[in-house]
Order: sequence, then structure tokens, then C-alpha cells
Amino acid sequence: MAARKRSAIDSVYIPDDLSDSESDFGFESDSDINFSDCSSSSDESDHDSINLQSVRQWCKIYMKNIPPSPVPFRGNPGITVNIANNASRHPWPKLNKIYELMEHLQRKFRKVYIPGKSLSLDESLMKFKGRLKWKMYIAKKKEQDLGLKFFVLCEAESGYISDFLIYTGEGTVYNSKYSQYPVSTKIVLHLMDRFLGKGYCVTIDNFYMSPQLADILVTERTDTYGTVNKTRKDLPVNFSKEKVPKGEIVAYQRGKVMTLKWQDKKSVCFMSTFHDASSYLVACKSKKTVMKPVVVCDYNNTMGGVDLCDQEMS
Repeated sequence: MAARKRSAIDSVYIPDDLSDSESDFGFESDSDINFSDCSSSSDESDHDSINLQSVRQWCKIYMKNIPPSPVPFRGNPGITVNIANNASRHPWPKLNKIYELMEHLQRKFRKVYIPGKSLSLDESLMKFKGRLKWKMYIAKKKEQDLGLKFFVLCEAESGYISDFLIYTGEGTVYNSKYSQYPVSTKIVLHLMDRFLGKGYCVTIDNFYMSPQLADILVTERTDTYGTVNKTRKDLPVNFSKEKVPKGEIVAYQRGKVMTLKWQDKKSVCFMSTFHDASSYLVACKSKKTVMKPVVVCDYNNTMGGVDLCDQEMS
């Protein structure tokens, strides 16, 4: 396309056919602008002021000519404009500015893919260097970067994110159905809510696992297993103090809930609604075979869903 005239600013290009640029970019031109004035002055400062003003007027952007966004955010669904713009009245006060994006992503994650039976739940961190009161780090992760903390529910095999919850400290909003439970239990039930009663099995670590949570999930026809803190309430009497020889197993059964302590290099405690106390030989790196409980091997295979997700996104 041939140029009609170049202004004093070399980077500004004025096409011959304005109709093409208008249709392609959503611009509308002002025919009253005299671009010849751009080169009539001998003063360099006059050139700058005239050219910039001319460019601003020529490049008028009209929103009606711009195609709609692929992510149509037009206000918080079901929330009035006054509430949406007022953090104190918003259902997610600390996330009111990204609420629409968060809801959109969650709807898409739930709709696009139905995960397999095995799920894993763990923490994840999104690095953030801006100013935010509730930035934090995850102590058990190798990288000690500050950022936004997420609780993520993933498919164990692929690492696909089925749901997530942004942790904002005391202002974190959980499903109101589970308000009577401790925070660690509320997190699991909040993320697992739409999977309850469908035969899923979720792998969790000792931050979430407790006899109370295991009992709740059993009543909801959902299995769980993972490590458990030996000082948790309602564990078998003397479970925390019981000494076990290396390589040996001590297990207790209460209904469908099995609690197990296995002595490896140090004692490891597990709880499961899916396993018994059986074990089998496993080959180690030192080419030796070791008897390991089945629940330990399954935990090692399925708990890495969130870590796999982090690897795919990094």
C-alpha cells in the first residue's frame, strides 16, 4: 500500500485507503484534519505537538468496530453492579477484581473434561511480586518464592485441574454447607463437593487427613487415603507412642477406616478407606527388595497429581 505522506514522526504511517484500515482495526478517521500542517512549521516543538494531536484525532478507536472478546466478562453473574464494585459487599471481598475470571476458569475446567476415578489434592503456588497482604510461601516446597496460594484438585494420572480454591487467609470463602468443620476438612469437602457420591477416590496428605474426614467421605460413598499425623484426635489409643520394629506394620481397623503405622527409616502413618494392611515386595534403587504396604505404594503413585500439573505449567 503506497504512502500518501509521512509526518515528522517517522514511525507514524498514513495509508492511502483509510477504509481498509478502518475495517481492519476499528479506526475511524476525521476528514477535517490537515496533515500538511505537520511539515509547514520550522519549529521542532511545533512539529511534535501538531503531529501528536493529529495522530490522536486520526486514530479514534470506536468499540463498536472491535470484535467481541473471546472471554465475555460483562459483570459478575448474579451480582448487581453496585455490589460487584464494592469489595465490602462482594461475596469474595478479597477477590472481587478477578472474580469473573476465576469463575470462568472454574466453569471451563469442570465442563471440558471429566476426570478418572483417582484424584489428588494438594497446595500450589503462583508466583506474584506485586503488593498483596495475603502473599505467602509453601514451606514444604523447594522454592521459597512468595505468591498466591492455591488448593488444587487434580486428576492423579494426568495432572488435569478439576477445581481450585484461592487461599486468602481469614477471608477465604468456603462452601456454606461445611461451615461447621475445621479448615483442613472444609478445603477437601469444598473441592470434592461435586464428586461426592460418585465413587471417586482422593489422595491427600497429613495436613487434611483425619478420622473425622474419613468418616464423612465414607458416608458420601467416596474413598480416601494418605498420610496422617499421629497426634490427630480420635486415632487408636497409644497409636502415637507405639514402637514398631523396622520393616514391620501395625494396623487398626474401625469399620471401613484402616489406620496403619509402618517403620521404614522412620515411622510413617497412613489412613485409608480403600486398603487393608497387606504388603508386597518392591525393588529399590540398591537392587534390594523391600516389603512395603500397598497403601504406601499407591500413595506414591497418585499423590503427585498436583506436582505433575506444576511441571506442565512451568
